[in-house]
Amino acid sequence: MQKGNIVVWNALHPRLYGLGLSTCIACYLIVIYYNVIISWALTMFFNSFYSPLPWSVQRTTNEEGTFKECEDIYITQEFFYKDVLGIINDDCTPYD
Repeated sequence: MQKGNIVVWNALHPRLYGLGLSTCIACYLIVIYYNVIISWALTMFFNSFYSPLPWSVQRTTNEEGTFKECEDIYITQEFFYKDVLGIINDDCTPYD
């Protein structure tokens, strides 16, 4: 038929128009979801060129080299939650 989803399903039966429309909407939602994940990966990739790494042992504040400012999460998680996602404050509490 060489047509798009909506036209093909509509050509098969007019009531199947919604099925074609829903497949198009589902594709756009999946693309948006994966773009967010790719942006997180790119952020981590470009931050990996800093010396020392933002999540490295040199930036920790305790003797074991595992924590920075938040004592209940590791420095790698702290960097991801604070700097990449921005879902926790500087005082290690979640935003409301």
